[in-house]
Amino acid sequence: AALSRCPSKETAAALKKAVSVDPSVHVVAAALESLGAQRDHAPKSILESHLKKRSWDEIVARGAVSGIAATGEPWAKKALLRVAKRSRGPYKLRAAALTAPRSVVRREPEARGQVLAAVAPLVRDPDPIVVRSTARLISHIGTDEDAGLLEEAVTRLPEKWYHKEVSRWRRTLKERSLETGTAKEQRDRLISFEEKLDE
Repeated sequence: AALSRCPSKETAAALKKAVSVDPSVHVVAAALESLGAQRDHAPKSILESHLKKRSWDEIVARGAVSGIAATGEPWAKKALLRVAKRSRGPYKLRAAALTAPRSVVRREPEARGQVLAAVAPLVRDPDPIVVRSTARLISHIGTDEDAGLLEEAVTRLPEKWYHKEVSRWRRTLKERSLETGTAKEQRDRLISFEEKLDE
């Protein structure tokens, strides 16, 4: 993690070596995440190739996901969404890929619509873990316009996942919807949001 704050060719070289020779999956995953933070020195080929590396609990591939998200590069969004939508991919890897776009949207607010459109079909994914991760992402980057999509995801989750977490998603989405605009626009958004929840 400390190396990620020191982007340079030398740091990138040290991290690449750790990725290629260290026997610990945890070290490799951490090195991949730090590699992404090297920005100009982040090796796209290494990060993308490790998305396919199978390891216990998908630790290595999840490290690659974090590294890709950390690059801040235009190609990162496409790579993450491709992993998330891979229907036969490991669910933990897909879930990680659905968490990472939050940082992408923070850096590129204009990408919000594209990301939401890409993940919308995943509210109907057969894997409830993927549906839950999609709902979390919607609550963090969506607005009142996406309340219906969030509720569709909720209806497809096991009942034991209801209550606190679902209430938190709804609250987060409502708060995001009220972040911008005039007082009147905010009131209108709140009324619209609550009407959608009642449908």
